[in-house]
Amino acid sequence: MFAIRQRSRLWTAEDVHHNKRSERPPQSVIAFSPTTDTVTHMSEPSSSNLQWIDLRDLGLRGIAWADEPRENPYDRLPAALQKDLPEGLWRQGICSGGLYVDFVTDAPWLYASWEIEGDPPNDPFTAPAGQTGVDLYGQTENGHWAWIGAQARSSNPASPPPLNRLPLAAGKRRYRLYLPLRRRTTKALLGYPKESTVPQAVPAPSQNVAYYGTSIVHGAGVSRAGLSHASQIGRYLAPELKNLGFCGTAKLEPKMAEMLGKLDPLLFIIDPLPNNTAPEFSEKLPRFLKILRQHRPHTTVLLLGDRQFGDSTFLPQRLREYEEKNSALRDVFANLPENDPTHLHIDDNWYGADFEGTSDASHPNDLGASHMAETLLPIIRELLDLQG
Repeated sequence: MFAIRQRSRLWTAEDVHHNKRSERPPQSVIAFSPTTDTVTHMSEPSSSNLQWIDLRDLGLRGIAWADEPRENPYDRLPAALQKDLPEGLWRQGICSGGLYVDFVTDAPWLYASWEIEGDPPNDPFTAPAGQTGVDLYGQTENGHWAWIGAQARSSNPASPPPLNRLPLAAGKRRYRLYLPLRRRTTKALLGYPKESTVPQAVPAPSQNVAYYGTSIVHGAGVSRAGLSHASQIGRYLAPELKNLGFCGTAKLEPKMAEMLGKLDPLLFIIDPLPNNTAPEFSEKLPRFLKILRQHRPHTTVLLLGDRQFGDSTFLPQRLREYEEKNSALRDVFANLPENDPTHLHIDDNWYGADFEGTSDASHPNDLGASHMAETLLPIIRELLDLQG
């Protein structure tokens, strides 16, 4: 069944006939309450009193095609794809954007040590902590994720600074540590005081959502890895979100459609318009969706429209480009088979009506990313509900 979402509502045939829509409460999450027997160390431990654990031992999350060999364990794309993909796409695909670990510990201090390849991208609108740094969140007793601390660069493990500025509240709880968005991570360790419980991995959910898109999905523009809109959405979904955003290189290659078809998500989110002109999109998207449907004929797909440039108020060409691309998307959508389980969302306010949600007109800043997450999260939940 088709559904077209324009701005803030997802319409289905059932809505038209029965004037109903489903509402989904927040997904259940794992939360850990403080315990009275937790060991607490108020003063920061010396480096000699730290233990280190490889993040791979905690179960890397957000990674697609996990069973396929990789040149490097933190690459998002399998090694076999290098020969089949454009060089630029491959370079973006080995960035660790969207990857993270979930773990439980009662440690009052947490540390990170990691190594990356190459210099940071020449991107003045993405803060260093977002490009090359790690980002730590904790889960409260009521299941809310709250930020704790971030670091832009790794330090020598001989004298690392903690991720938290003061001792963490006593108790065993769940944490999430995000890896750098814009560089290739080659090594990553988590540090904790020896007297604390050894961090334990949180079991990964059996279901997932695959989000394919551009630098906006990848996380360009935000100040911390956990603030990309994909990361924000992922913290409040029960299925695991796999970030398949590739800066400047979401070109709808047939090989990428084949690779997506190897996944088995509850939902595909397809968001490549910013990297394609309207004519390119009209030519390539039907082929891309046809290949995807050959592998996953019944999986729900959500197609997303282009963002409006933040400076389009005074640049008419920007607005024309936006309208042309979304028109091309509507045409492709209208020509899909009637039984294709694809939905469409086009929005005029991805970054907010005042366009303060972008720093360079094209990419969201932290404010814009939050607005995107708030817009998309109920849509995604509703589509997951439609599947029962």
